[in-house]
Amino acid sequence: MNAYVKDIVKHLKVDLEARVSAFQARNVDALQRLEETEAAVTVPVKRHLAQMDANLLRLLLSYYASVEAEDNLGTELKQWSQLRHEQLIAACKQSSQLTLLAQHVARETNGQVRLIQLAHTSPEFLRCKQAVMDCVRSGFYSSSAAESLEVQDVRQIDNRWLSKPFVAASKERPASHIKGLFCTLPSESLVHTILFGGGRGAAEDYLDMFGSTWQQESRNGDAPDDHDKYYVQGRARSSRHLPEKHPFSR
Repeated sequence: MNAYVKDIVKHLKVDLEARVSAFQARNVDALQRLEETEAAVTVPVKRHLAQMDANLLRLLLSYYASVEAEDNLGTELKQWSQLRHEQLIAACKQSSQLTLLAQHVARETNGQVRLIQLAHTSPEFLRCKQAVMDCVRSGFYSSSAAESLEVQDVRQIDNRWLSKPFVAASKERPASHIKGLFCTLPSESLVHTILFGGGRGAAEDYLDMFGSTWQQESRNGDAPDDHDKYYVQGRARSSRHLPEKHPFSR
């Protein structure tokens, strides 16, 4: 009986060990497959997460770069706006000064010379603006700090003192074509050019230009040294004529 039991126990033990060994083998195999599966899944996930981190970093850097660029653009726009504001103020002041000068010129020359401001919609203004764009050769104003040309104000000089002898002389010559030219005009030559063109303005020229006004105001008892009444004449005497070799657009 004991031998029989021992034999059964031995048989059961062998069977149990076989089952345990098989179970362990299956578990080990399952664990290995699980680890392989986890590794197969984890590597792409980690790679994807790393790619997401890289994309996020790239987006952050791009965002900060755009913010910095926008800030620089805002600074440049502010500087440009300030410069443009100063240019417009200077243009308004210059236009006001020319308007005041025109009033003095018309009064002191007794209407012989007039400085007429043209409206921006007038054909003469538009023709002058187009001529500036078409006729001024490239680089003519290269010494100027301006990067482009802009026609802001156009004044037409109606100088009867100069036009009368010109018309008389032109009648004695064959038909000719008059072409407008452009040049820079120094401020110290402005009044002289308006009154006497390219001439030097001799003493008799001043008498012809302002004589009738002097006589009229002398009859009215006006003081000859009144700076307001003789503003243009003072400017004309201190003004300089254009150099003979002054550069023109053509």
